[in-house]
Amino acid sequence: MTGFVTKKFWGVSAAVLLIVASSVFLLGTGYDQCPPRLARIDSLMDSNPQAAYDSLLHIDSLHIYKGDKAAEMRMRMLKVKAQNKLSMQLPSDSSFMEVVSYYDRHGSPNDRMLAHYLLGSIYRDMNEAPMALECFNNATEQADTTRSDCDYHTLFRIYGQMAHIYESQFLFDMAKKANVLFCKYALKAGDIYNYIRGKEFIG
Repeated sequence: MTGFVTKKFWGVSAAVLLIVASSVFLLGTGYDQCPPRLARIDSLMDSNPQAAYDSLLHIDSLHIYKGDKAAEMRMRMLKVKAQNKLSMQLPSDSSFMEVVSYYDRHGSPNDRMLAHYLLGSIYRDMNEAPMALECFNNATEQADTTRSDCDYHTLFRIYGQMAHIYESQFLFDMAKKANVLFCKYALKAGDIYNYIRGKEFIG
């Protein structure tokens, strides 16, 4: 009888430990998983942003993710990401603020960086340079360069946007610093073309 109770105890304990370990893992990451379909669309952003944008509009029209908060937020962020790449009109800052707030609570470092970068891009298009710079600075602070999956492609683009704003305001020392970081992270991203461009900007 004692052996049976011991086995039952250890069986229950093992189950509890598994649940606790899973909870700790989820709490430790705290990040919603991107639906595979949206992840595939996101992978098209650099090579074919128009196709990515069209795909997002199609999925949106089908209401596939209706009621799924995480997927809806991902859809909204990817749509603005595509619009930004296509130089289309971006949504208002007030409407996108919900996305930023969501990813501040639930996103990975890459998610938070992208959300703040896109908010900065909205202010950039509104010719609100101080607000754009503040958002871009916030975006760079979200980046975790110690992680192997750090999105260096987005990170170097943020510094490129900052450099452009500094140059337009004749803050050339600040622009140079931003371009140095643009080069650094373009190289880490494996983007030799933009690395060389950054060196030309510095020169």
